[in-house]
Amino acid sequence: MNRDSLVKICENGRTLFAEHCSGCHGIFSKGKDSVPDFTNAQIDLYGDKVLLRDPGNHESLINMSFADINAIQYFLRYREKSKK
Repeated sequence: MNRDSLVKICENGRTLFAEHCSGCHGIFSKGKDSVPDFTNAQIDLYGDKVLLRDPGNHESLINMSFADINAIQYFLRYREKSKK
């Protein structure tokens, strides 16, 4: 994958995260303007649960394509982390 492709996937992932995940995970809502700094292990676990179509967790993502879920994971993994 080249850099331009990765950038496009991450931008799509950011948009999808804002639309589908921000209600619970903070970006653009509840006075927060950043994404939580998820660890790679948390991102992997999230992906596993979504791939298993676990209805008890991340229900809003059950009907999303695997490509969209993958884009969200790329965004979370490769975005610039907040400075603490």
